[in-house]
Amino acid sequence: MRGIKKRGIAGIKYIFLLIYAVITVFPLIWTFSNSFRTNDQIFTSMKLIPENFGYLENYKNTLAGDVLLAYWNSFSLTVVSLLLILFCIIPCAYVLTIYRFRAAKWIEAFFMMGIIIPRLSILVATFHNYNTWDF
Repeated sequence: MRGIKKRGIAGIKYIFLLIYAVITVFPLIWTFSNSFRTNDQIFTSMKLIPENFGYLENYKNTLAGDVLLAYWNSFSLTVVSLLLILFCIIPCAYVLTIYRFRAAKWIEAFFMMGIIIPRLSILVATFHNYNTWDF
């Protein structure tokens, strides 16, 4: 009885994971499929697979601009930001792990709030502050 119940719960978990995977991957497949279509084809046909894969004008237009430079800028900014964050966080994590003091729990809670609160939830307040302070 217990084995059947565990398999049933595991089956339900896998069904939810499969649904989540489909919901997550489907927009990526849809976007890739639409990259081979013209605008008229995108708005008139709802097929997932394009009629032909010969329309490469979107890729030509993208690569003709400074997209590769933009990718390089994004990559380099991400690497530098990541290194700076690691440079600051690793010593702080060491101190919070090894030494016990009164404010350690408060500092840990502060860092956890930074991880848990999504950036989009504070975006409106940030935009309001930028407009208020004339940035």
